[in-house]
Amino acid sequence: MTKNNVMRRFVKRFSGTVAVVAMIAIIATASVMGSTDAHAADQRPFKGHAHGVFTGPNSGSGTVIATHVGKGDVVFTDLNLDFGGGTPDGDNVCFPVIGGYQKFTAANGDEIEMNYDSGRFCVDPSTGAPVYGNFVTTVTNGTGRFDEAVGSILIDAYATEEGWASDFVGDSWIHF
Repeated sequence: MTKNNVMRRFVKRFSGTVAVVAMIAIIATASVMGSTDAHAADQRPFKGHAHGVFTGPNSGSGTVIATHVGKGDVVFTDLNLDFGGGTPDGDNVCFPVIGGYQKFTAANGDEIEMNYDSGRFCVDPSTGAPVYGNFVTTVTNGTGRFDEAVGSILIDAYATEEGWASDFVGDSWIHF
């Protein structure tokens, strides 16, 4: 065998080995990343309901009873709607939700903080009174046992004679 043939065989074997080692490294990295992903590792179902009163045109407060929280307080503020994007829904007009903030506080003071990401808020066009809404919130943080919490809570809300009420529905979840 000539020196050039030996080098070619070495390069061929070496490059094949490098490719195998690289593939193993990629698979191992993907496995580790997937197993530590907070969203997949420990999603806990989140169910419950809340009710309260409106404290302003885009805010409210009340009581929440939910898994992981127990009985506590709820506040929402800065519920922002796209009033240029209203669409009819039966006798009502619904506006897209473009932002807002909500916080649940457990009896011991631990908090879950979330932002309104999307949804709709529907009103009676003849009075402007709220009728119902559907919201998607993203859990962004918390305090106490909910420190660094993440999640997604789906909310169906509706007007009551006293103010408002809501249920946490569907695939709502939290990780903490």
